[in-house]
Amino acid sequence: MGQTTFSLEYIISIIIVMIVVGMIQKNAPKTSITIKLIVGLLVAYLSLFVLNFALPQLNNVGKSIHSYSKNSMYGTINNTGFIQMYPPLFAVLIIFLVMLYSGQI
Repeated sequence: MGQTTFSLEYIISIIIVMIVVGMIQKNAPKTSITIKLIVGLLVAYLSLFVLNFALPQLNNVGKSIHSYSKNSMYGTINNTGFIQMYPPLFAVLIIFLVMLYSGQI
């Protein structure tokens, strides 16, 4: 059995389902929960089908955006040098809190 990965198509599908079910709840609040569940599942299936058919490269675009943002974030953290600065600041914070609670400050 294959393993499904969480991708941009699923994120967009979940957002569409949440919007549709929210509209159903707003416009017809007395609708049965079973109907809302069936409509939600149907909309999820249809949106995934349409996204797979209309935009087959959507997952590759999502992976490209993810890798770019991850590399950009890691590069920014590496360039600032905060990784070398945080452990001493954390140690100073612990010493300060111990002295504060012991009444020496």
